[in-house]
Amino acid sequence: MSPWKEKTMARSTLVSPSEADKQYAKANNLVRPAIFFPVTAVIFLLLSGYIPGGIALFFSVYCLLLGIASAFLAVTHMLRRYDRWIVHVEGMGISIRPTLALVRVKQIAFGIGIACAPIAIIIEVLVTHSAVGAVLSLITGLMFSTMFYFMFMSSPHRLWLIHQGPIIEFTPEDVAFRSLIDKSATRIPWDRHPTIKGFSPIPDIGD
Repeated sequence: MSPWKEKTMARSTLVSPSEADKQYAKANNLVRPAIFFPVTAVIFLLLSGYIPGGIALFFSVYCLLLGIASAFLAVTHMLRRYDRWIVHVEGMGISIRPTLALVRVKQIAFGIGIACAPIAIIIEVLVTHSAVGAVLSLITGLMFSTMFYFMFMSSPHRLWLIHQGPIIEFTPEDVAFRSLIDKSATRIPWDRHPTIKGFSPIPDIGD
């Protein structure tokens, strides 16, 4: 193998009972939203006669999409795909990178939420043809769009803040650790006997 040749490897499918329990817990954290969001979508449909129609239909579809996304992520966690560590052989060492599927899904969800106001107005105009409903959808939609925007900006794991590099590097001299949003590495020489007890670089939903 060339010193600079990079090879991607998937980790073994054999895991310890504690690791299997963690995988089950992560999948379970996604199963609950997969059930909750479709129920919420139905509730918004039932409320369409009491709140602006554009808002009701927007959040009904929005919650349904979140439910589908949560179900998909739960299944992939169970199949151990999106929770897989990506290992690269680079030169004389090995680097480890996490997948960012959950981060990307959250970014898309925030983006759709930020677009609440214009989408709600379009739905209101196309469905109800009500000027009063359009005004109410605009006001309510702007409130929700603002809320989603501040939630998005307060998230520490925005894609443009993540350095996209490895979070762990093993070299003949030391092991280096990086957070998702900090390129600077903490290096520990092997003669200090560094150990890794386990961690999750990306918070789960609800954390």
